[in-house]
Amino acid sequence: MSSHKNLDLDFWESSKDFFHRYQDQVDIIEEMFTEVANAFPQEKLRLIFQNSKGCKFNKGSQLKRLPYQVLDIVRDFDAEKGFNIRFLNWWGVGFFVFITYGSGKKNNVSANWTPFFQNFKLHCSESPFDYTEIVKGQVVVSIENLDAAINSSCQLTLWKRIDLPNDSKEASNIMVKLTEDILSYHIY
Repeated sequence: MSSHKNLDLDFWESSKDFFHRYQDQVDIIEEMFTEVANAFPQEKLRLIFQNSKGCKFNKGSQLKRLPYQVLDIVRDFDAEKGFNIRFLNWWGVGFFVFITYGSGKKNNVSANWTPFFQNFKLHCSESPFDYTEIVKGQVVVSIENLDAAINSSCQLTLWKRIDLPNDSKEASNIMVKLTEDILSYHIY
């Protein structure tokens, strides 16, 4: 037996402005992601990560019933040796950066990086894509926490919420600088 549900006709008829405004904002995020991706061509990424597949933008409408946009930089999702930087614009939840290390790749992480990652949190799991669980976690990066995560068998995700400014160019610059900083720690 199906449940009876009512249409919200007022919302339905008045939603045109909402969707136009939403699409304008989606377009701005896409432009920002394009600027960031263009700052990291495949040749540059391969100097640091041989298995890099470059940058890729994606979007969807069902991340816990909310739309999202992602920019992946490096794009090596191998559970053992992978590495990726992901910017996630999760509508209604926040704007985040996630740095994901495969279970073997995380052995290259150094506790000396702790000062750089002081505003980051960490999460260990079998899947680095369970964002609801990841953003619930509040384990702050510290030498002890990072060492424990490195010595575990899980994949490691370092992440933080980013408070973006209104100016899209300034926001793009923040993402480029953050990506450059992250990549600079991985040149060894």
